[in-house]
Amino acid sequence: MVATAAAVLLSLLRFVDLDHLLLLGVVPLSPVLVAVGLLILAATYGLRTLVGVTGGLVLAVGLALPGTVLPRTGCTVVTNPASPGFVVFSHNALVGNQAVQEFAAQLVASNPDVVLLQEAPEAFVEALVAELEDGKYPHIETHGLQSILSRWALTDVATTGTRTGGALIATMNAPNSSVRIANFHASAPLSGERRTNQRIEFEAMSKWREAESVDLVMGDFNAGAAQPLYRNAVGDGYVDAHRSAGCGTGLTWRQVDTPALLSLDHALVHESYDVESFEVLDYAGSDHKAIAVRISAGSP
Repeated sequence: MVATAAAVLLSLLRFVDLDHLLLLGVVPLSPVLVAVGLLILAATYGLRTLVGVTGGLVLAVGLALPGTVLPRTGCTVVTNPASPGFVVFSHNALVGNQAVQEFAAQLVASNPDVVLLQEAPEAFVEALVAELEDGKYPHIETHGLQSILSRWALTDVATTGTRTGGALIATMNAPNSSVRIANFHASAPLSGERRTNQRIEFEAMSKWREAESVDLVMGDFNAGAAQPLYRNAVGDGYVDAHRSAGCGTGLTWRQVDTPALLSLDHALVHESYDVESFEVLDYAGSDHKAIAVRISAGSP
């Protein structure tokens, strides 16, 4: 009974913006905790107790799994390199990352049209470009620790927020079409001041993505899929790319050498575009996994 009560409480926390990353990472696991509790109760007290507690399991599942928290399982990410879509790759490289060759190999394998980098000092970007084929990404825009590398020209560049939090926005001009992309990096809510900054950055996003006619907001949101700040950012004409075309849990962040715990890296795509695929890639010298999304202009 205690296990069920604890799981229901964790499920309810999904609706409370506590801004604590590790706690929010536990919330989607509440049904698992309930299931373990049920097994213990059934073994200890018999089936009558099991039947009585099942209601708690149903409630916990109902509270914890709707919306962006529910992983897409039993599906396969299918990509079609021949499609007219764009592949956009995003990675929080982590300041001090020395795995430039490993990261460059990951880029070669993914072959994206646009690369969004967060926590990438100028020296890292220069070393990365040197590892790649000459002229692969001739167009580069940088703001603080954020960069956009593109096959095609970048125009109408704009910035929001601070050097380490906010967005670097640019229009990528492909031969037959263009897409306006925002490389977003929100503050990590690890202190009172940073929590305030993150909230300000998310509130600002809802305004500038409309004012700038942004088609894709992608990067390190520093907010889990269960966090109210992120859930509230989905909508108003934008869809979550992982929920649309990805598979699994979408977990992208780990602490030290633990498995991935949270889904902090996201892509919000304007509904005028189709999301063809969303993939979570391996680590490359960072505490974040990279993500790649393929989008194409929607049907008229």
